[in-house]
Amino acid sequence: MRTASAATISFTLLLLTSTPAFAQTPVEQPHSDGPALHIVIMGFITAASTDLAVSTYQIGRGAGRERGFGAPWQDSPVAFGITKSAMSAAFVYGIQHVHKTRPKTAIVLGVAATAVEGWLVARGAALTPPAR
Repeated sequence: MRTASAATISFTLLLLTSTPAFAQTPVEQPHSDGPALHIVIMGFITAASTDLAVSTYQIGRGAGRERGFGAPWQDSPVAFGITKSAMSAAFVYGIQHVHKTRPKTAIVLGVAATAVEGWLVARGAALTPPAR
């Protein structure tokens, strides 16, 4: 019984000393990205991934060719996918970097890029194969 009470007291002291006191100055929290940036990035990645899928499908069925990033590798699906995905990842990294100093600019750039990617998807999906 005496061991259990000593363990309880030790555990209580540990909890009390590990939490900050109310009189201490609060530590600044690291910069938060906020939900808006995450939503914009999620939308951009979705649009960019859909663009990759539509481009690969249209190239495969002979209805279209790539004219943007990855054009030199459009006949090699793995290199093409890596190139387009790497460009998307680099853009997201840039948006996150800009957001640290200019959050509104990062959001506007992300929304604009998402709109362009969405337009490219719609345009690519509307392609019809050439007549044979």
